[in-house]
Amino acid sequence: YLPAHLGDAEDEGDDDSEAPVRRAPADYTGSGRILVVEDEGPVRAFVVATLERSGYEVASAEDGVEALEILETDRDFNLIISDVMMPEVDGPTFVARARDEFAVNSPVIFMSGYAESTVRDQLDKIDGAAYIQKPFPMASLGETVKEALYTAEKEKVDA
Repeated sequence: YLPAHLGDAEDEGDDDSEAPVRRAPADYTGSGRILVVEDEGPVRAFVVATLERSGYEVASAEDGVEALEILETDRDFNLIISDVMMPEVDGPTFVARARDEFAVNSPVIFMSGYAESTVRDQLDKIDGAAYIQKPFPMASLGETVKEALYTAEKEKVDA
């Protein structure tokens, strides 16, 4: 999060050295409907608030059971973001059921506090699922969401 140092250690006191190049902040705004499924209230609130501030319409569920209930009447989501480990119905099982029972084919981003390698077997059950490890900063969430939506849109156009 700190700017990269350009130059050698002896350049530190030199007024002629160039200032570090700063990148412009990335644009994580977007549009579309996102379903967030997360059993931890503070994490769910953070994700929902971040996405809403970025311009997305967000529905949320505190577990896979509640998310399936939402999908019974509302299946028009551009993206699903789900925790991997949840009580009763875990994230991959929820997504598999959403696809089987409701024909939901939205792209998926799984999030977990576990390293990706630890949950890789579960993630491999869902084609094309992206992954983000908790805790994550707003910028990482925004970047991952935008990439997932861009990839899904590109696949529609290419098909």
